[in-house]
Amino acid sequence: MSLKYPSKGNFIAGIGKSKEEKILEEIAASFEKENNITFEYFSTDISIPGIDFSDHLNYWKFGFNAIMITDTAFLRNKNYHKRSDTIDTLQFEKIKFVIEGLVFFLINLE
Repeated sequence: MSLKYPSKGNFIAGIGKSKEEKILEEIAASFEKENNITFEYFSTDISIPGIDFSDHLNYWKFGFNAIMITDTAFLRNKNYHKRSDTIDTLQFEKIKFVIEGLVFFLINLE
C-alpha cells in the first residue's frame, strides 16, 4: 500500500467496499476542488484489520452501502479510544476542513 498512499499523515481516508468505489472517487474529486486536504480512498471486499472499527460495519452486515471517512484513527492519534482521548486533543481547524469538503460534496451530489 505504501506505493499508493502517502507516507505522511496529511490526508483523510475513505474506506468502502468495491461497489462503493465510484462514490469514493466522487468525494476525492470534490475534496480536490474545495479544500487543501487530500482525500485518499480504498475499496475492497476482503476483510482487512482496521477497516471494521466504525459504524459503517453494521450497515455492511445488513447489506447496505456505507463508507467510512477517517483520519486513520489509531495511526494518527495515540489517544484514540483511551482515557486520554479528550476534546482538547482534537484539531478542530482540520476537522472543519473535512466537514467543508463533505458538505461541498453533498451539495453538489447529483
